[in-house]
Amino acid sequence: MSIRHFNRVIQTTSGDIVTGVTVTVKLAGTATLAALFTDVGGVTPLANPFTNNGTYGTADFYVEEGTYDLTFVKTSYTFQSLLNWTIGAPLLRTITTVPSINGAALLSATDAIPAGARVYGVFVTNTVAFGATGGLTGYNVGDGTTVDMWGANVLTLGAETEQTGFHSGNVPIYPTATTVVLSALGGLFDATGSAQVEVVYAIDAAL
Repeated sequence: MSIRHFNRVIQTTSGDIVTGVTVTVKLAGTATLAALFTDVGGVTPLANPFTNNGTYGTADFYVEEGTYDLTFVKTSYTFQSLLNWTIGAPLLRTITTVPSINGAALLSATDAIPAGARVYGVFVTNTVAFGATGGLTGYNVGDGTTVDMWGANVLTLGAETEQTGFHSGNVPIYPTATTVVLSALGGLFDATGSAQVEVVYAIDAAL
């Protein structure tokens, strides 16, 4: 088997690093606990669930390459689960520039998500500030089905979306090439503005 390393600081949805968090790792979409290890050789088992590092707040383990659901629990704290999360697949990126269109309700990064992509994040940065003459106050970032799949952004130069704004912790898979859609909030886009759309993904070998 191919053993891969997972190491990630556990943070609340507010961005706070927390220790004493119970971490559970299951095979994606099932109730089956994954076999975890403390070493790259897969020799020494690690309890599952386990508690994250008491000093640094990290969840650190080795597991066979694959796709998993990771959940995090501690009383009085809220965490974003990592669902359908591939451990071991290389991450790739596409970057698309999307200029504003006067009078448009939607802007499109056409086919920015490749066919077969397991999307870990879509991050949008304003490279030119958007104008507000059409009543625009911001825009959602979605996939044409869920309008705010990857949160929302404001109009100012350099403003960018963050993972904390994502609609859910899921890692969606897109069997066909998919457009990232910027949907106007409060009004319409005018002639001023441009955004850079970055898609972070892995290709799912099962598709």
